[in-house]
Amino acid sequence: AANFIRDNVIKENLKGINIIKNIVETIEKHHNNIRELIHTILADYLSALEREKSEDVEKGSTQNIALQNPFDNEKVFPLNNLEEQFNIAKYFESLISKEEDLNRGSLNLNNDKIHNEEVFKNHLKEIFEKVNSLVSHNNKNFIKNWLELLSLLEELTSFIPSSTYETEATIPLFDHLKLTGAFYHLLSHKSKKEDSEKIKEIKDIYKKTKEKFPNFETPSSLEEAKEILSFSKVFLTHYQVLNILKLLGFKVPHIYKKFSVSQIDKLIKFVLKLQDEVENWPFECDGLVIKVNNLCFWKLLGTTERHPKYAVAYKFPPKEAITKLLDVVWQVGRTGILTPVAILEPCEIGGVTVKRASLFNLDEIRKKDLKIGDYVRVIRAGQTIPYVIGPIKEKRTGKEKEIEEPKYCPKCGSKLVKEDDIHIRCENINCPAQLKAHLVYWGKVLDIKGLGEMTAESLVDKKLIRKLSDLYKLKPADLIKLPGWASLKIKKFLDEIEKSKKAPFYKKLTALGIPYVGEKTAKILASKFNSLEEIIKTPLVLLSNIPGIGPITARSIKNFLNTKENLETIKELENLGFLFKKVEEKKEKISDVLSNLSFVFTGELSSLKRKEAQKLIEALGAKALSNVSRSTSFLVVGENPGSKLEKAKNYGIKILSEEEFFKFLEEKTGKSKSQLLNLLKESNS
Repeated sequence: AANFIRDNVIKENLKGINIIKNIVETIEKHHNNIRELIHTILADYLSALEREKSEDVEKGSTQNIALQNPFDNEKVFPLNNLEEQFNIAKYFESLISKEEDLNRGSLNLNNDKIHNEEVFKNHLKEIFEKVNSLVSHNNKNFIKNWLELLSLLEELTSFIPSSTYETEATIPLFDHLKLTGAFYHLLSHKSKKEDSEKIKEIKDIYKKTKEKFPNFETPSSLEEAKEILSFSKVFLTHYQVLNILKLLGFKVPHIYKKFSVSQIDKLIKFVLKLQDEVENWPFECDGLVIKVNNLCFWKLLGTTERHPKYAVAYKFPPKEAITKLLDVVWQVGRTGILTPVAILEPCEIGGVTVKRASLFNLDEIRKKDLKIGDYVRVIRAGQTIPYVIGPIKEKRTGKEKEIEEPKYCPKCGSKLVKEDDIHIRCENINCPAQLKAHLVYWGKVLDIKGLGEMTAESLVDKKLIRKLSDLYKLKPADLIKLPGWASLKIKKFLDEIEKSKKAPFYKKLTALGIPYVGEKTAKILASKFNSLEEIIKTPLVLLSNIPGIGPITARSIKNFLNTKENLETIKELENLGFLFKKVEEKKEKISDVLSNLSFVFTGELSSLKRKEAQKLIEALGAKALSNVSRSTSFLVVGENPGSKLEKAKNYGIKILSEEEFFKFLEEKTGKSKSQLLNLLKESNS
């Protein structure tokens, strides 16, 4: 029966569900005992057909069933967490109530932190890195190894339906299998001189591969070569996927087991058993993943906004320890926010010694009523991060001390600013804890080529820069001390620094890194004020009333500009020629022909980058928005658009292709595409 169905139903891809049902009924009449076998083979297949509502197949057409492929590049959702056993049963009840046919399915249990999509891609990448390595080293065993791999893959055809989900005539599985990567380099760069033996070897491999798989494809581009292997939609169950991956030598979860939906009690016992054993496992594991086995139900069950409905995570209860809170120290983050860290009497949790734990913020300390000298309960959240649950108040002796709010930065000694009841911030622009990150940000905003993370780190570590203004004091004699810096590189870097002095006023404001003041807010300030001096002199109330600023941002600006160290740095920068005022800047606005219009861009544009397109329409008087709303005038769509396209369709927003976008601009401005792009270049220069 199995062979008959595989040969006559799946491989031939017969038209229409009724034909298949008739075959099943005929076989069942001959022998009732065959029922279970038939259902095992066809349950998923028939269910998929039914769900596609394809009973009325047009004459001459073939069936098109598109099941969920676990290796498609779709959005990956985090799993919904269950932290108690009774919730497992509740989860299955919800599934059964939604879909009665799930009783014919099964469930798969596998340990957490194994992401099959990523494992699949990464493992194949590893395979072909080895393959390319073998080719490049002219390994004599390469042909043998390659053909062994092909033979192993060929074995899969014995138990994977080959064309169940194709609309065309019967096509074997391996017509949809691309074994690329190893061939790209030599087959697409024939102009280069290559070792003749190596070329001969590659051609031999290619020939033998084509003999085995006539439809074998070589990549047409390097981008395609990166994919290396791609399966079509050929899997019926998740359990089958795991077995296939295991056969291919992939690392799959060391424990995976099937349970029927009628075996919830057995499942819960199994979960509790693993929960007891987890400490003895040779790796960290904080829980289990339970999935619906039947892949066609993945699509049917769908997802919520946050997680898939066909899978759920069960988290093991965290291990706990009791220890003493010895002290609290305050760490300064790269943005200036201070975080309290608990210094603990060393304790063992799950085989790991814990000495420190984050307390997050002042509000968290107050809510938990923590005191220095308290005995506290500590867990490792997710079996990883130490977390203080709270104090054991009955153990208090009266000698415990309150945790004091810091007044001065532990790194630079500057007076701290309390933003709200939660966060405390160091506003000093030159604070050592923030300086490296601020230099990188400064370079990014002002387009200083060469001022990246490595350069910033070297300049600070070598003590060439102790404060921001030191950047404009650098000399060739300073930079020659850095490893890998020669005279030409030094000259280019110093030229970039000098050029930054001519940056627009709004960019200079942005580069200061004032909390809540990004490019958009900086542009508002630059449109209202001619210099930083004017902003400093403006009262808080007037600053708050500027549209787009508001009281929180205004207070942040005032706090920053009232900090002594920041004012000193600003003054020093101005003395070095970096002026915080409007100079004779080129007008970025070319015309107002697009005033009152707004544009959103999605996907990749071929003529220019998305940021350049935004600058172009802003230069023509329009607004460039980052998100689609009902008030958006146009959505411009490039290659591989995102979710904005669907949203725009729902709102009835006018959608333009890149070609239509430039045609629209040409009609409005009277200028050709090339003229518009030239204007953009001129406005940026």
